[in-house]
Amino acid sequence: MSSINFNSSAQVALETLRGINTNLNTINDQISTGKKVQNARQNAAIYSISTTIGADVSAFGKVQESLSLAASTLGVARSGAESIVGLLKDAQGLIVDAQGKSASDLATIQTDIDNIKTQIQDIVEAASFNGVNLVDNSVTSVSFLSSLNRTGSGVTTDSISVLAQDLSQTTATAGAVAVAIADFKGAFTATGGVTNNTNDVDSDAAAADGETETVTFAGDIIATGETFELDFSILGANDTVVQYVAREGDTSNEVVLGLQAALQDALADLEAANPTFDADDIGISVQTSSRPSENNVSIAVTNNTGSAFSGITVYTETTGGTAGGLLSELSGLDVTSDAAGALDDIDDILGAAVDAAAAFGSAQKRIDTQSSFISSLIDNLNSGISALTDADLTSASAKLSQLQVQQQLGLQALSIANQSPQSILALFR
Repeated sequence: MSSINFNSSAQVALETLRGINTNLNTINDQISTGKKVQNARQNAAIYSISTTIGADVSAFGKVQESLSLAASTLGVARSGAESIVGLLKDAQGLIVDAQGKSASDLATIQTDIDNIKTQIQDIVEAASFNGVNLVDNSVTSVSFLSSLNRTGSGVTTDSISVLAQDLSQTTATAGAVAVAIADFKGAFTATGGVTNNTNDVDSDAAAADGETETVTFAGDIIATGETFELDFSILGANDTVVQYVAREGDTSNEVVLGLQAALQDALADLEAANPTFDADDIGISVQTSSRPSENNVSIAVTNNTGSAFSGITVYTETTGGTAGGLLSELSGLDVTSDAAGALDDIDDILGAAVDAAAAFGSAQKRIDTQSSFISSLIDNLNSGISALTDADLTSASAKLSQLQVQQQLGLQALSIANQSPQSILALFR
């Protein structure tokens, strides 16, 4: 049926042309912006996912900045530590050369060594980046933002903590506040001796020849500044007193190892002052643990001198101490008074500096590895966003040509449909 009130052919042609124009506008938007999803109206799911990932990319950019700061901070500290190692090697060479030299030569060598000490201190004070110095005991540790973790329950962050390495020549200061034994993790046992756990001091009245005195520390956390002391009366009253002041990050392993090293040095000094005494007649052994915060560790002292000495007193804990620098022995290094002892000391000092440089190098490598991972992660996230939201311009170009042809045909079809009512007039001529 033909009607002059409604042209169904024209209506169909018009709806088809509208659809073509809509698709053409969409393709034009994709070509002009390069995006197939620009807002939530176009595709809510993809918009939500891509926006969340985009926010993570921005956050990881901040993580990357933190890691770059960490790498620079550790790089300065490592460079300073390595420079100190080089200077200590020079000092070691001077001390080796000092063996057997005359007093005047020793004085000249000591002047060179003192100059090295000053230069090392200058490096320690200058090894700072962005106000952070990891070698001068101004901080105990630093943390750097290292990752962003998104889970179903939310977002959390991770950080990398780095312990400072005090390369100053500051000597340790023992704490002065006694803490009751009940508050401490120490216990004193003596084979064949006396045990007293009523306060912060344990003692054994005598150590017979062949007797072993053992100080055991139960697994627990060691606080920075805690001081541990062993007092011996070997040749005279309290002639051998050793202390260890805990540093940041120390466990009871470091305590017993530190006491062992201090006792070995003290016995060597006692031998130097008393030629009839042999330091090797005092046996020292330690028992450490792979989990010192949970398991016992101990230091044992055995009397092999051939006669009894008047025992050992253990001050199990005082608080408020200040740990000495890793190079604290350097301040007292003097070849004019003890060239042989200086040779032994410089080896320990050099080892401490090497360990510090190695610790910084290991931490810097970890930072570099994490930074490389974050960089790769950002690239992959951006690639994922692109796959979700970017338009395929090759396909869009082909689609554009197709729609332009369809648009032309649609206009022709609409024109023909609009001419259809004109044929009705012919019936009335």
